[in-house]
Amino acid sequence: MKIPTLKRILLLAIIIILLVGARVLVGAQKEYFHMDEMYSYGLMNYDKINITDNKDLMGEWHSPEYYKDYISISSDEASDWSPVYTNQVNDVHPPLFYLLLRVASLTTIDGFSKWTGIGLNIAIFVFSAILIFAIARRLTKNDWLALAITLFVGLTAAALNTTIYIRMYELAAFNVLLISYLALWLTGLKKFQWHHMIPITLALAVGALTHYHYLFYAGTLSIILLYQLFKTKRQNDAIKYIVAAVATAVIVLIIFPTILSHLLHGHPHSVNYFSAFLNIPWYLSIIDKGLFNYLGIVLVGVAVATIFLRHKKKSSKIPWILIIPSLVYFLIVAVTSPWVELRYMMPICSIIGILAFIGLANFMKEQFPKFWFLIVLGFMNVSLALTFIVQPRLEMIWWYNNITSRVQNYDSPIIYVFNTDENRFLDDMYLLTLNKSYVMNSKNANNIDNWRTVLENQDTSKGLILIFNYGIDNNAVIERIKSVSNLENSKYIQRMNAADVYRLD
Repeated sequence: MKIPTLKRILLLAIIIILLVGARVLVGAQKEYFHMDEMYSYGLMNYDKINITDNKDLMGEWHSPEYYKDYISISSDEASDWSPVYTNQVNDVHPPLFYLLLRVASLTTIDGFSKWTGIGLNIAIFVFSAILIFAIARRLTKNDWLALAITLFVGLTAAALNTTIYIRMYELAAFNVLLISYLALWLTGLKKFQWHHMIPITLALAVGALTHYHYLFYAGTLSIILLYQLFKTKRQNDAIKYIVAAVATAVIVLIIFPTILSHLLHGHPHSVNYFSAFLNIPWYLSIIDKGLFNYLGIVLVGVAVATIFLRHKKKSSKIPWILIIPSLVYFLIVAVTSPWVELRYMMPICSIIGILAFIGLANFMKEQFPKFWFLIVLGFMNVSLALTFIVQPRLEMIWWYNNITSRVQNYDSPIIYVFNTDENRFLDDMYLLTLNKSYVMNSKNANNIDNWRTVLENQDTSKGLILIFNYGIDNNAVIERIKSVSNLENSKYIQRMNAADVYRLD
């Protein structure tokens, strides 16, 4: 079903405004930052990768500005863009996202704001939403269904988490959508022209400079496209695409030659591939929850049935050019990712959502031709309702949502007992930007005299906030602090991602 152009544009604009509004509403509630989000700000700004490398981190009282310096650009640093590049050379990620975050953070010189990262991701998502619509429209030839899919995919828990998680995954998701759309566009051309390769080269380069996992998707997609070209005896078009891919490699190596070292060595963690295969069902569950609120088994069933029926009838082409790259990406990342978390699948969630609901629509159209669209919309509405009823807590917001407000309200000095063998310091560092703080090596926490020295001449009339990360006998340390202070009562506040928070008064 076609919609007149102006009406189609207006409806898409309204949907995008609604999706942006949802992201602003959700982003406003974000109080806590995962350690990788702190890394995002530090890597685009600081003179080293990790603040824990500072020799003066432990053993001294620091003001909040000490930690804010890691996550914000000062006036003196505004003209120094070298951390964007050098920190990524020394880390294991390409630099594009950090460059964009650095540009966004220029709006908050000498200060920190979550909105530089969230706002950047929202801006990227606007273009992703356009691509979601364009891909769905090209695959379905139905404007109304494409609009419905755009609204649904943009409001899933996975999509909202992707936007408010201040990492490169929103940009990576855009890159996957962009190369997917360009591939569909190319398959609709009878012959490639050299100027058609310009957007392909740019898209591949931007993707490679954003996240290395992107290469699994884009590489598989390119192989399938080349296979189709050679199969249909379009060797000249295949050569053009290969030239574009080679040009991409040259451009990326010129801009960021360290990519070779990163790809060969990567994260310094070993993979037990036998046990890693057990990650696959966990990742299926995570995607099912993030996109379909555990209704994915229904979609899988109808999608498989649709593929079988449509293949049997040969009534239309199955979009293998998107299905196979998504499957390859899923399997490789599921087996090799260091942790089983939604973020590693964020880049392909939009594609999975599009394909799943197209499969549902096709199946319902064949089985219930008069009511198929109502059934599809009903399924979407139920799934979206469950997003805010069954799982009202988006992972990147409400896990530790009120901790920042509570610590601010206490207005107490903060002591962080740091087990350096379990370095998750950045998971909790944002709390140290709220008041003056002291970081103690856990090896020194067993000595009462050390605590007497730390608390000497410190005003504890408003109590203390204590943060313990892994591997520490919390209660024993608390008793030592009580013995050398006028603080008598301890209260457990909250478990964080990698630490326990207490209050003493």
